[in-house]
Parts: sequence; structure tokens; C-alpha cells
Amino acid sequence: MKITNAEPSVTGAEVPTRRLAVKTGLGYHEAMEMEQFIDDLMEERGFNEEPPEVQAQIKADLLESAERRVNAMILANIPPDDLPAFEKALDGSEEEAQAFVRKRIPDIDQKVATELLNFRIAYIG
Repeated sequence: MKITNAEPSVTGAEVPTRRLAVKTGLGYHEAMEMEQFIDDLMEERGFNEEPPEVQAQIKADLLESAERRVNAMILANIPPDDLPAFEKALDGSEEEAQAFVRKRIPDIDQKVATELLNFRIAYIG
């Protein structure tokens, strides 16, 4: 799987950054919560005073950084022998990918929340 705007997976194949977090740990509802989470961080840091184009770039950068943390956590918690099957699951439906991850990481919701909390602590201080 070769896609631009991707990061290397543990197996060396490339995994699209947004696709992984959204398809596996973050469904539509959770993705909307992620955007609200980022909006809240930006407000706490005072970026709501910046011009709209600057706010848009900051938001995009923060979303990418948060999603990379979630992606890294997901990849770190999937057994290496399961990674080829995981990459195949990503090519399927969102439901298939989420079922795959939930089976291998039953506490995915808690792990995602922990990653986002750690991201917030690192960003806000």
C-alpha cells in the first residue's frame, strides 16, 4: 500500500495517517470529538485571536499530531504477527477495521483517551 501523506508502519509498508485513526479507533462521532478536542486546545492556547488562515493551519497541524499519536499507539498494541492482516483490514470497510482493532485491543477507547490526555498535557503544559 503506497499512499502519499503516509507514515511507515511497523512492517515497513506505508499506512495513511488520517485513514488509520479514523478507520480503526475513531469513527465519525469520535472524529468529530477529535476536532472539538483540538478546537478546545486552540482556545486554551489563545489561538482564537489569530487570523482564520493561521487558525486553520494550526488546527490541521494539531489534528495530524494527535492522530499520529493515536496511530502509533494502535500500531504498538497490535502483535507484529497480526500487522499484515491489519493492513488488509484497513483496505476493507470501516466496520471491518474497527472490529479488527477492537478484537486485538479491547480497551482501545481507554488507550485513545490516554493518548489524547498525554497530547493535551504535552501541548498545554
